[in-house]
Amino acid sequence: MTKVGVWWDVVRISGELGLATLQALRQRLECPIGPVAVDPGGSDVPRLYFFVPPGTADHWDAFGTTALGPDFYVVVPDAACVQPPGPHWAVPPDAGRILTCPRALREAVKAATQLP
Repeated sequence: MTKVGVWWDVVRISGELGLATLQALRQRLECPIGPVAVDPGGSDVPRLYFFVPPGTADHWDAFGTTALGPDFYVVVPDAACVQPPGPHWAVPPDAGRILTCPRALREAVKAATQLP
């Protein structure tokens, strides 16, 4: 477990919305994607954790998402763990410490909610 709000905040998005949001982000070539962890949670509805700059949770309001800030802890997979079972990375962290841009993530969530 790692404390959120020090080096990064996290936006949690569950299920199909999380997967569609990641797909929408991957289509936006102008904005790099920061780390995205997947917690299968023992069900068929995985939870995706998008790592964003600290302070993002203070003003996050995108529908169908939950922002986690300084009062929260999350499981952070080992950097080499990129496949199930258990928590793993959909987008592994890189040495450049890039985080997902909150504006781009918000737009990707909006695009994902409009998919057929």
